[in-house]
Amino acid sequence: MFVSLERPLPDKHVSLMARNLAGEADYQPGRFQFDSERARVQAAVSTVNHDLAFRSHKLFGIVFNQFDWAGTSGWEIWSDNTVHLLVFALAVARRLDQPLNVHADLMERILVAASVSGIKIDFDFSKPLSDLHPGDETGHLEKAIGNGEYFAITDAVFPEEVRQLLAAHA
Repeated sequence: MFVSLERPLPDKHVSLMARNLAGEADYQPGRFQFDSERARVQAAVSTVNHDLAFRSHKLFGIVFNQFDWAGTSGWEIWSDNTVHLLVFALAVARRLDQPLNVHADLMERILVAASVSGIKIDFDFSKPLSDLHPGDETGHLEKAIGNGEYFAITDAVFPEEVRQLLAAHA
C-alpha cells in the first residue's frame, strides 16, 4: 500500500490517496469487500475524521471519495488548512501502519504547515513499491517515485497537545 497526500489532477483539491492496494485484481466499483485493504483504508479515513472532530463537527465537513478504481482509492479534501491536512494524513497513515508520502508539488506547503504548528518532520525520497499489485496506476506511480516526485515522512514529532489528541484516538 502506498499512502500519499497530493493533488492528483489540477482541478482537484489536495487528496489523500491509497494506491497499490492488495487483492484488487478483480475489483468492481460498488462491490464492497469488508476484509480488503480498501475497507481498512476507508475505515481509517472515516475514523480519523471523526476522532479529530472539534465539538460535534468532523475535522473536515467533506472528505469525498473521489478516486475509486482497481488498486486505488482516494479522498478529495475540501480544505485550505494545510495543518489540518497534515495531521489528518499522518494520523490515517499511522493507523494503517504505513509511511505518509507527499508529492513534491505539496512538499513546501507541508514543511511550512509543520513549522508553524510545531510538528517536527523528517523525510526522505519515497522508496520503490516492494510488492506490486494490479491496478491502473502502478506503472505510473513507480515511475514518479523513481523520478523523485514523492517524499516519505520518516518521522513526525507532534507538540504535546496534538500528541494527546492522537493518543486518545489511536
